[in-house]
Amino acid sequence: MADPEGQWKTVRAAIRGWGPTLRLITIMTAPTVATVAVLVLYQALWF
Repeated sequence: MADPEGQWKTVRAAIRGWGPTLRLITIMTAPTVATVAVLVLYQALWF
């Protein structure tokens, strides 16, 4: 039988390890996502 507590600790450790990387990816992609969203909204409102 699987150990939920041990599995949860592993998941938490993985999330903690990936945290800075995910934050960096978010910071890097946020301007692109925002630009695309603005362009899509502009197109939707303009036409």
